Amino acid sequence: MIFGSGTHLYITNDRVKKPTVGVYPLASSAHPEGRGSLLCVASDMFPPLVRFSWKRQKEGGAVEELPDAKGEQLEVRAGGHVATIRVVDRDPVHSYKYWCSVHHEGKPVQHEKEIEAPKQQEVAAGGRPGPHVRPWDQERLLCLMYTVLMGKSLVYSCGLGLINLTRPRTVHRP
Repeated sequence: MIFGSGTHLYITNDRVKKPTVGVYPLASSAHPEGRGSLLCVASDMFPPLVRFSWKRQKEGGAVEELPDAKGEQLEVRAGGHVATIRVVDRDPVHSYKYWCSVHHEGKPVQHEKEIEAPKQQEVAAGGRPGPHVRPWDQERLLCLMYTVLMGKSLVYSCGLGLINLTRPRTVHRP
């Protein structure tokens, strides 16, 4: 068989396990220019390959698919967890509800989590997004993201050290 670039092939006796999905708002103070960030985390799945998509609905409006966010979305993968941070523009007049869908093994996960992003004026006035998200959950997720990034840096540094140790040394004789 011929596989294309970026193809991952898993041959194991493990069964396919659907991911657990969580969606959380991030602090709005990070984007003072009327933007906000949403965090979607998929975990506890096998194989650990997922694709994220986002939908939104204006107050009383139709649900619409958000286009791919070139440069507006960061994705981090580490040890069975995949997280994506999506930057969204806040509307000065309307609030939006956002959904993160996780596609695993070609099928979307049936349960989609919903989060509400308030109007730009509500954020400027100190309004809090969604009462269902506890502040300590946000802190724990930010700590998790920081830990994952630090772990990736450590693994990268160790890998470079091992490559340097196993590389044959050449001796220069005068």
